[in-house]
Amino acid sequence: MRSRLFASTFHGAAALLLLCFYCSLELWPALASPPVSGDWQINSNTEVVDLEEILPEAIVVTDGVTFTVHNSIFSFPSAANKAAIHCQGPNAKIVLNGTTLKDMPQAGVTGCVQIEITDSIIESGVSPTCAEAQCYEAVGLDGQSVEGFVENSVVRNFYKNIFMAGVSNLRITNSLFEHSKDSPGEDGELQFVEPNTAQGVTWEGGFLLLENNLIQDLTYDALELYSVANVTFKNNIVKNVGSGFHFDRGHDNSGDVRLIHALSNTFEDSSIRMEYTHDSIIDSNTFIGTNSVVQCKHCSGIVIRNNKFD
Repeated sequence: MRSRLFASTFHGAAALLLLCFYCSLELWPALASPPVSGDWQINSNTEVVDLEEILPEAIVVTDGVTFTVHNSIFSFPSAANKAAIHCQGPNAKIVLNGTTLKDMPQAGVTGCVQIEITDSIIESGVSPTCAEAQCYEAVGLDGQSVEGFVENSVVRNFYKNIFMAGVSNLRITNSLFEHSKDSPGEDGELQFVEPNTAQGVTWEGGFLLLENNLIQDLTYDALELYSVANVTFKNNIVKNVGSGFHFDRGHDNSGDVRLIHALSNTFEDSSIRMEYTHDSIIDSNTFIGTNSVVQCKHCSGIVIRNNKFD
């Protein structure tokens, strides 16, 4: 009787261990390395740690998959006309921690709805002087209905360091957006637009926070908002840019801008220009230099208070 009980217990335990082994294959991300040629296709949850690679092409993340990178350096000199990392579908997720993406000839991270970026650098190899249609492809961070966060990170030397159509819930904090002093490119602004300009759709329930960031050394606007709502800018520094903040309708005269809060920012020789903007607050900002002004056209419900002009 005892031997039968032991045998039964042994086989049950073995079956449980085997089941747990297969569960671990399913639940834990695979540790992976890139291919020697072509795109690196991420088809299952994948984690990369302490890897330095010159990649032959782009990284492509399949919908429903999480790609996590820790303390790594990836270069993309051969990924012409591609993003360094591209997400295929709204349920693909990118996690970058202490990681550098550099030397890409075109875009950085594109198509990703879910992003978590901390202590990382995304840097273009060439910030192009180009026709406008081509330049919109040269973007550092690009996505639609984006949610997640960017913290303690650097995005630099892209024609648009950020271009996002719609934000679900995004925090951008303690980060740097710039063009390097030796960059040959132009513009570099952070641009957020409504998800569907053709129908004039503004963000529904979305929220964007930019706090404690430095935006500098750009040749055009630091920040552009077109037909969006529910945006807060707090304790940012904007300096040495072609202009400052610009809020307006979309290029096809779609929805107005509303519910913008610019609080306790510092603008050095840069301005806030508002058109078709409503129910917004400009409070406790510091404007330094003769070009630092607040302008408003076709606006209503704008509160401008406690600002300092030096």
